[in-house]
Amino acid sequence: MKNKKKSTVFFRRLMGWLHLWLGLGSGLIICIVCLTGALYTFQKEVKDVLEPWRFVSPEEADFVPPSQLLDTALVYMPGYQPTGLTYEGKTNAAAVGFHHKDHGKPNFTAVFMNPYTGKFITKRSVLNADGTTGFDFFGFVREGHQYLWLPREIGKYVVNIATLIFVISLLTGIVLWWPKKWKRVHLRAAFRIQWRAPWKKLNYDLHNVLGFYTLVFTFILAFSGLIIGLNWVSNSVYFLASAGEKPPLTFPQSIIPEKERPLVNPHQAIDQVWRQVMAAEKGRDQGMYISPDLREATAPIVIWVYHHAGSFYDRSTYYYDQYSLARIHTARDNFQEAALADKLMMLNEDVHTGVAFGWVGKIFTFVIGLIGASLPVTGALFWWSTPKNRRKIRFRDF
Repeated sequence: MKNKKKSTVFFRRLMGWLHLWLGLGSGLIICIVCLTGALYTFQKEVKDVLEPWRFVSPEEADFVPPSQLLDTALVYMPGYQPTGLTYEGKTNAAAVGFHHKDHGKPNFTAVFMNPYTGKFITKRSVLNADGTTGFDFFGFVREGHQYLWLPREIGKYVVNIATLIFVISLLTGIVLWWPKKWKRVHLRAAFRIQWRAPWKKLNYDLHNVLGFYTLVFTFILAFSGLIIGLNWVSNSVYFLASAGEKPPLTFPQSIIPEKERPLVNPHQAIDQVWRQVMAAEKGRDQGMYISPDLREATAPIVIWVYHHAGSFYDRSTYYYDQYSLARIHTARDNFQEAALADKLMMLNEDVHTGVAFGWVGKIFTFVIGLIGASLPVTGALFWWSTPKNRRKIRFRDF
């Protein structure tokens, strides 16, 4: 009995030591990542208000084909290769995107057009004509969330490692929260915030009780971020969900003909497959993204059709060989028909951003992000204000 009690005490102390030092080590990064994630949740809604050029008056007419939009966009971006084309429903402008370099810096330019007429509306770039960067609030927020405003190759590892530590901290936190005795007085302390208590006790409750109530949701948001950021996490989840299968090749390739490459106008080829997709998806398309970037000899023509406005998981994906225009089927052609593991991968990003559950999901994600950002702060304040506890969880106390 004594040995069991000693083991329990040792385990709780170990969890406390890990929770403290992992939390202190990653706390500032997690606070920034959670806060920027919460701010980014409503970026689309804010842009809808601030960017009127993204909207058009709906018409009882068909959209113009991709070739017309591409040709118009190239008038305003001569010499550049379009890398993406978007139709966003009956009330949104169509846009052709260009990833390119200006003044030696990476740049992105979007040319907005009326999808019914192909008429030019406006052109927007990340970099200004003189090479300076115009301030993009949500671009700034996104860079902080994904890369901590560090060089991307460094920042992504810093954020992913901190998020992994945060997941471990959440698991150790539930051990520390667990009531020692399941009596009324202990349960009240574990489940209730004493709003009128002195600030130290209130701060403790904000960390302990809020941490418990949001644990599952914070874990889901953090872990879904790891699936996006770390291939080994994504592959492991797919392996478990598929009972031992490897993730499929998600971006198939065109087969280069044995004879000389045919002189086919790629814009006409995109029009041809676009018409096939429009016929197949009639009445279901709430948004469409096309990849017209065929600079790679093996690149396919890709069309994503989204079935719900504002979300991306429930989609149909069409890959076409750029030479034969034959469709190339994959395991993730259609969300509704995909296997469980593929559905999880397709759903993951929308779960992470909250858009999978509409407005309720976005509001919930925003709130959880703010609470997640507060946990390192309240945890650090609790540690700093209790020297006795600080001494108890030193490693040499084991």
